[in-house]
Amino acid sequence: MAWKGPNFGGTAIALLLVALMLVPSGMMIKMPVQGMTSDQGPTKDGTARWWVHWSRDMDGNHIDSELEHILDTTEPSKSIRVLLDYGHRPGARELSALEDRDIPIVYACKYIDTVIVQVEAGQVYDLTSLPGVVMLEADLQMEKTLDSAEKSVGVDVIHGNWSYNGDSVVIGIVDTGIDAKHMGLDDLDDVNETYDPKVIAFYDAKNHPDVLDGSYPPYDDDGHGSHVSGIASGTGAGSQNYKYVGVAPGTKLVGIKVLGASDNSMSDAERGLEWARDNKDRYNIRILSLSFGAIFTGGSSNDGTSSISRLCDGLVEDGFVVVVAAGNSGPRRKTIAPPGDAKEVITVGNVYDDHSLNPSSSRGPVGSWSDNYVKPDVCAPGTDIYSVQFNTVGNYTSMTGTSMSTPFVSGVVALMLQIDGSLSPPKVKDMLSTTAGGEIMTPLEGSPNNDYGFGVIKPLDLVENMTNGEKPPVVTVDPMEPLVRGKVRITGYAHSDAGPILAVEVEFPSGQWEGAVGDVNWEYDWDTTSVQNGNVELRFRAYDGNLYSVVTRKYVTVNNIIINTSLPQGATFLGNSSLKGTTRGLVVKRVDVQIDAGSWNPAEDTSVNKDWSSWEYAFNTKNLKTGQHTFTVRAYDGYAYTQSKSYEFTVQGVTQPGLKVTPGFELPLLVLAIAFVALLGSRSRRRSV
Repeated sequence: MAWKGPNFGGTAIALLLVALMLVPSGMMIKMPVQGMTSDQGPTKDGTARWWVHWSRDMDGNHIDSELEHILDTTEPSKSIRVLLDYGHRPGARELSALEDRDIPIVYACKYIDTVIVQVEAGQVYDLTSLPGVVMLEADLQMEKTLDSAEKSVGVDVIHGNWSYNGDSVVIGIVDTGIDAKHMGLDDLDDVNETYDPKVIAFYDAKNHPDVLDGSYPPYDDDGHGSHVSGIASGTGAGSQNYKYVGVAPGTKLVGIKVLGASDNSMSDAERGLEWARDNKDRYNIRILSLSFGAIFTGGSSNDGTSSISRLCDGLVEDGFVVVVAAGNSGPRRKTIAPPGDAKEVITVGNVYDDHSLNPSSSRGPVGSWSDNYVKPDVCAPGTDIYSVQFNTVGNYTSMTGTSMSTPFVSGVVALMLQIDGSLSPPKVKDMLSTTAGGEIMTPLEGSPNNDYGFGVIKPLDLVENMTNGEKPPVVTVDPMEPLVRGKVRITGYAHSDAGPILAVEVEFPSGQWEGAVGDVNWEYDWDTTSVQNGNVELRFRAYDGNLYSVVTRKYVTVNNIIINTSLPQGATFLGNSSLKGTTRGLVVKRVDVQIDAGSWNPAEDTSVNKDWSSWEYAFNTKNLKTGQHTFTVRAYDGYAYTQSKSYEFTVQGVTQPGLKVTPGFELPLLVLAIAFVALLGSRSRRRSV
């Protein structure tokens, strides 16, 4: 009897079906094949046929849609570079075929199935006939900057056309800390002389958890948190033309340090998050940005039920928009790290500026294979993002990861809350998801899926939807001195695409909105004595009959100095004398005195605290004529002089240098001098006899 081999029967079929069910979603089984096949099978070396459903090949003609766009706008004779993508690793035969057709080879890649060639634009379509080529791909220009990331999703248009910047919104940065001394994070207006800190509170859950009042000085001992902060909210100061401005530069930050360079724990993170919950109303924190995740091995540990995930879901219920990094463990499935697996948070994946998914971005699903849900929720640019470099004055550096994508989304949420502060966290998440796009989605998957979630965020669409496409008026304020006193004239410009400006208004911290004079070109006269000395925030808005503009803010320091002397008008001086007085003001740098029309000379600070609350100017009357004189005194605060005050005084009699004569003793001194001269003359005559 001939051997027929093992009879697996139904058992073998069942095992095969189980094996197929255990293959993670989106993963192709590699099968050995012979030779090239069509698009319906695996490649020669067994890899997945990525080009079959590549979203940039929108019409399925195996030519990158970006390349087709370039060709539509390029002269046929212009030389361009094209990437020839093969279905297998090209070898000598493929390179020879290019040489035979006189196609210059720029570079043959060693680790991907691509050869870069240089051809005339009019010859590109002929390349589709080359044996083994599966896609003609554009040689796109690359730029490793935050500004290009913002352009890729329209944030730059929001800044320019709508002027939204996250004003009045507060983001809690839960990370390694914040370097609040960096130019991009130290204040809101980038004027050092004004007091308008960007970081309004700081809690160190890792090293100083007992300082609960938010007063611990901000710092960052790792740099990650400062980079994250700059993406969400940095002003871009220090970079050329503010190139690396953050998504919402008008927001304020609360630093919540839960991480360091090493030895980080979930318990520190939970402590920091609970501190945020306790201080939500105190600092008006609306958004929590979490660019971290737990280290885990997969399975039940990332099903949304860990303590930190449940805590984050509770924070959403309490009114926080919680934005969390998906993690950087892709392309493996089920790699969303807690708390990114929390159901109610907004979990963010990482894409390049062209919206293709970064392979390292963690993937879903979350939960068990039989009971799971999609994560991430959305994606945002997070690859090669330039932002704040900590422990520098104004340098910027590049980082990559979902840690960078997360604050990008946090900044966009700040823009949304600036437009409509009543939005609830679930509504914010829904709006982000429903407007997100799936420019490049995983083959055979719909939306949402466990690679992109609902797709790449579209902030410009969000803003257009929230405003019905109507752009608010724009109001600008001409530059102001950082220190002001007395009566100040504030001027500016207003404009609206919808029609004429009906009103420009000014508001002070404790006052009502007051109308300025004019419309397009407007002015407002402000008497600074109506407010106390110190730091003042001025707010400006324009109205076009339909919409108010985004509020423009200016920060100034009011310093009305009062300067007096302790001498009465008409005081009398003779010989070595001094003028004395007092000053009162927020900032006094110097007191100067002038006698008659002479030069200004500095007085001496005689106050205990060296704040010029008392001063003295020493002089001698020998160079002054007997009679009436005027001395004038003024103070300097570092930017301008106060108004001068003048006093009359009298110089009485004539004295020898250095001799100070008390009024009333002039005649006795004169008699004594004559007698002394006579005595000297008498003694001289006796010697001559």
